[in-house]
Amino acid sequence: MFAITATTRWAAGRSSARLAYVGTHTPNGGGIHIMEVGSDGRLTQRKAFPEASGTSYVRSPSWLALHPNRQFLYSTNGISNFTGPNTTGAVSAFRIDAATGDLTFLNIVSSEGLGPAHLSVDPQGQYVFVANYGGGNVAVLPIRPDGSLGISTDRPNDSGVCGAPCPVGPIKPAKAPAGSFANSGHDRAHPHMIATDPAGKYVICNDLGLDLTIVWRLDRTAGKLTDPQTVASSAGAGPRHFTFHPNGRWLYSLNETSSTLAFLSYDAASGKLMPVSEVSTLPEGFAGTNYTSSLIVTANAATFTRPTGFTTPSPFFPSIRRDARG
Repeated sequence: MFAITATTRWAAGRSSARLAYVGTHTPNGGGIHIMEVGSDGRLTQRKAFPEASGTSYVRSPSWLALHPNRQFLYSTNGISNFTGPNTTGAVSAFRIDAATGDLTFLNIVSSEGLGPAHLSVDPQGQYVFVANYGGGNVAVLPIRPDGSLGISTDRPNDSGVCGAPCPVGPIKPAKAPAGSFANSGHDRAHPHMIATDPAGKYVICNDLGLDLTIVWRLDRTAGKLTDPQTVASSAGAGPRHFTFHPNGRWLYSLNETSSTLAFLSYDAASGKLMPVSEVSTLPEGFAGTNYTSSLIVTANAATFTRPTGFTTPSPFFPSIRRDARG
């Protein structure tokens, strides 16, 4: 089983159980697994959805996200053959049963690009945003009143945000550890994550191949991404995932190939990001190849990153909090 995909949590409406939805690549991973979270944090599988793999509406669910009302779940289908060879990936919509947490399939639509790697839901519940890693573009999908998805209203290419085509980053990261051979795709645009700011006014994307974080203004009426701004990572860093501090003014961006964590300040009025600092996520003296993949900021403002070269997360809040305080 190749289960490197995302998880999301939901508390069942008429049940005391806390559930987790875990996406895995099909056919070996089995699709979306519904797990019960015990009081000790242990996961117990309730069922897989669908129980029979290989169906057309959940294929390699590489990322999951909940609607703000907790009634709907959305999944990428990390494929590139939705309507034929080398066409697009797809996004599926499901209704969550309030009593049991079970999923009912609503519909599936094109992601408008190859190999979608990430999606998120607008905090106002109006749109789903998709990052098509293989296609080099992102897409905006409207959410219908019944929770199902409409056809995309916008699908900008990341490489077009620079005026002229954006250059790709160098293969060798400038701030990688000694002896690193990390290389994650500095051949073309590869959007790896997309999400709004806390207010839902701007949409932010990390593009690994371009070494850029892109910020668009969201036109809610038209469902369009407009007025792009960009901020570069360190050379070859490969920005992958990001998250906001609970105060909404600080953003942490995790770089996959350099194994570093960047801290940026954020102006919610203008959508402007300003780089402040960048530090390694690895133990002092580490040498060799490592890739980082995800991060969280807890409610008490502790930051944790997940490197792929180690079996345990790396707690990272002390140095980041000192930087944030100036």
